[in-house]
Amino acid sequence: MWILVIFVIAFIIYLYMQSSRVYERKLEVSKKELPGSFRFVQITDFHVNPWVDLETVRDKILAFRPHVIFTTGDMVDHACEEKRAMELFEILLSVGVPVVSVVGNHDLKPGVVLPEEMKKTEILLLENAATELNLGGVRVHIAGLSYPATGENYEAIIDSDADFTFLLLHAPLPAKAFLDARTDLALAGHTHGGQARLPFLGAWYASGEGFFPSLDKGMYEIGGSRLFISSGLGNTLAPIRVGNPVEIVFGTVVSE
Repeated sequence: MWILVIFVIAFIIYLYMQSSRVYERKLEVSKKELPGSFRFVQITDFHVNPWVDLETVRDKILAFRPHVIFTTGDMVDHACEEKRAMELFEILLSVGVPVVSVVGNHDLKPGVVLPEEMKKTEILLLENAATELNLGGVRVHIAGLSYPATGENYEAIIDSDADFTFLLLHAPLPAKAFLDARTDLALAGHTHGGQARLPFLGAWYASGEGFFPSLDKGMYEIGGSRLFISSGLGNTLAPIRVGNPVEIVFGTVVSE
């Protein structure tokens, strides 16, 4: 009996740590003949996680000294949760670099006013639109697709003669139909990496893909491009993560 009690307590502590201790996922991407290098942060699927300490998030980002911060949707879980989401955005804006965002399906639920609140700030909210920034001496084209992403909207915003091109979108699965070499790196979320992952098998289920998904977490080569899926900073349905801690992506783009 006591062994069972100890196991349950240990498992609860483990679940708490998986959803509260922010893992720093490092990512390096290269491209030939870039005129410089730059650093970026990706945060996705926050779902107003109450267990993540926002000051810790700020300190980790400040220590990394990024040139730009990307958020790729689902910063809330339901309506009336915008306050904590905007507290995170205020911290991101305080870093003093551009914050470029797209929305996810939870951000568009009935009653959710997060996109309207974001537009009142200096956040660059891309709704099937693109912007260009100079990051570390590199001309960077950033295209952002609203949820759900479509090939038609991709075609309207992706062309550029910039040195490097990002595509921001929330759910990765649609990108299999249209992603091509005009995008140097696509950033997505949505899957949570499955939240609970099985040893040697990975995610057993992911939102929008079902059981044993083909796209769940990490880097993929699609259509001559690269797609990176972050498992995100929060949870939905239940605060359960196994073998898959909440994370922030710290990326560096360098010249080959």
